[in-house]
Amino acid sequence: MVRAAQGFKKIGNLLPKQESGQSALSEKTESNGRSTSIKITGSQNLGREQSKLVGKELSEAGYKTKSNGTTSLPSVDTNPVEVKRILSEAAAQGKTGVLVCAMPWIKDWQPSNINLPVPREAIEAENVRLSILNRPCPLDMGIAIMESTLELYGKPDNWDLTAEFYLEAIEDLPMDVLIDTMRSVRMNCKWFPKVSEIRDYIDKTHWLRKSGELMTRVMLRKVGATYAA
Repeated sequence: MVRAAQGFKKIGNLLPKQESGQSALSEKTESNGRSTSIKITGSQNLGREQSKLVGKELSEAGYKTKSNGTTSLPSVDTNPVEVKRILSEAAAQGKTGVLVCAMPWIKDWQPSNINLPVPREAIEAENVRLSILNRPCPLDMGIAIMESTLELYGKPDNWDLTAEFYLEAIEDLPMDVLIDTMRSVRMNCKWFPKVSEIRDYIDKTHWLRKSGELMTRVMLRKVGATYAA
């Protein structure tokens, strides 16, 4: 394997300095006295405890009815176990090159339609699921994923001046999409791509999921339910 040139500047060096003894890749968030983290295993050095996926302000999961009779969805952060499960399964599939998709009934529905394609509860559940799947990957985790691929290619030209721009190319990508994108880069590129070229390897499933989240919000607005923020 071709190693990075001597003096290679790690992208992670661009992150703010952590407190002594604190690793950006191993921080844990405590919830109800228990740490919540995701561990992903694989050949690309991803066997790290993943963190910062769930905040300390977690509340009990469940639907609540407002005084006006509308349904208020629980925050996507209210069930850490479910969040971990969804993101872990998505990351595992991302390594295989097959991303988790939005439900097929979304693409066949138009805002002009009077009837909803499925019961409201199913739309609410899909809205929450897509909200979780579409979360951008934590930056420290994204750096680790990209650097493991970058090690195959060595130091790009003018790296010291351009490293921060590569962060802009990945900062909005969910974890599984970034894993899949780097996999596509490795399978198709003889040289590490330019910033704009990285975006060319984002699977269309990512954009369909973002569109699906928006469409479920439109559906829920029609029935007066509050969608996931």
